[in-house]
Amino acid sequence: MVLVHGRYARNRPILMDSVFAFADLPIRALIFLGILGLLFSIGFGLIVIFFEVTGWLHVSGYAATILTVLFLGALKTTCLGILGAYICRTCGVTQRRPLAVVVWTPSFPGRQLKSNKVDRS
Repeated sequence: MVLVHGRYARNRPILMDSVFAFADLPIRALIFLGILGLLFSIGFGLIVIFFEVTGWLHVSGYAATILTVLFLGALKTTCLGILGAYICRTCGVTQRRPLAVVVWTPSFPGRQLKSNKVDRS
């Protein structure tokens, strides 16, 4: 189903817009993966510290390097997810979509309502 110069290549931007413009699922997934990575790095850190204390880890600098990379990478992913959630909410507010579409306006006797309709005659 992947054509470089065909119908699917032209529809790919439309597909991406429809996925990312109206749903915050990718943002929530990013936050979830970041938190999951933080928990993993903390658990892995405890294991590495245990190996370092017992003497089973013979490579110097391994513990500090791995723990720094894992923890900061997961923290960065979580922060990007939170920032993306704020940007998603801000874009939703600034699109100025109406909260409701007025289909019918009641008229009361003795009171004249101003009409927003343009007279095109």
